[in-house]
Amino acid sequence: METNNIEIPQGFRLLALEGGIKYAGRKDIGLIISTRPCSYAGAFTTNRVQAAPVRLCRERLGHNIHAVIVNSGSANACTGEEGYRDAVTITRLLEKGFGFPKGSALSLSTGVIGVPLPVEKFETALADTSRAETGAEAFARAIMTTDTVPKMAAKKVVLPGGREVRITGFAKGAGMISPNMATMLACIITDVDIPVKKLQKYLLEGLEDSFNAVTVDGDMSTNDSLVVLANGASQTALQDKEERRAFKKALFEVMESLALQVVKDGEGATKCIEIFVDQAKTRRDAELAARAIANSLLVKTAFFGNDPNWGRVIDVAGYSGADVRESRMELFYHDRVIFSRGKPLPFDKKELAAKLAAARDIKIRLSLGEGKHSRRLYTTDLSYDYVKINAEYTT
Repeated sequence: METNNIEIPQGFRLLALEGGIKYAGRKDIGLIISTRPCSYAGAFTTNRVQAAPVRLCRERLGHNIHAVIVNSGSANACTGEEGYRDAVTITRLLEKGFGFPKGSALSLSTGVIGVPLPVEKFETALADTSRAETGAEAFARAIMTTDTVPKMAAKKVVLPGGREVRITGFAKGAGMISPNMATMLACIITDVDIPVKKLQKYLLEGLEDSFNAVTVDGDMSTNDSLVVLANGASQTALQDKEERRAFKKALFEVMESLALQVVKDGEGATKCIEIFVDQAKTRRDAELAARAIANSLLVKTAFFGNDPNWGRVIDVAGYSGADVRESRMELFYHDRVIFSRGKPLPFDKKELAAKLAAARDIKIRLSLGEGKHSRRLYTTDLSYDYVKINAEYTT
């Protein structure tokens, strides 16, 4: 996955502006600008409390889109009808500034819930974009909140005859991550020529094993949004099943990379933990067991302390709601089986603890011995820093 020297698909511009929304002296507004109208696909939080930008983006699904404005510093969530009007206002400012049709821009916001958008600051920032910083990394940094690194991914799809299309994606998110659709915010742009129904289909098919396969803290945001824009600037359409398959695979790889970058940058995280539950009776059983383990505070703190406390994993599987039997389960840390058929197997605890301490990436596998279904999730450990970051988030 390309993360250095990120190429921007044809027909797109990326800008970063300083709005002073929460802090002075930093870029906090990112713009995606397309010279051509884009097919627009999206997926959003299933939280019943939804931020104003989510409402606006849902309403504009199926419309031709020219631009996206993304801000950090304010989530514009729980801000009432005024918040919705503010989201519409800043998109209209963007549309007028670049000469785009009314209703052809999207708003995405991230930050503290309940803080109104300072519309006048957006108006000032958008009044003169000539001093904006440009490029992929500038945009990625402008949308960060508690993130410690910008999150970007890109793929080039080479089709028969030397035809090429590019896919480039950006994400922000480090905490409040247990999305039931996407990460906190993600934008993917591509210059392929593709019908919106096909684009939406590929997006939804890729969610399950990318953004829906990660959790940092078990909390779902009010603002979770994934938008994908395709402007056709490459003048390259997908002509057959093989080409569609190649594009779909590349789109998924961008989504997967962004999702994993979110986990690896989890607030206070020192480890990325892959949890693989297999041999489940049903897909739902595999999901229940894997997600319960991934969100268990006791499991996460054990990994932070490099404690091979396997009993916590078995315990969580037992109460997860999945159909499990102790006598059939096997648990592996990396490739070492440490619990099998109802009892622990001998292992050197100090040796395994040392291996956990030395590893940034950890793999555990729980085989339920009940069937053929599986589920893979990615999570983090839970550190002192996570508590500190979130205890002081608004103060």
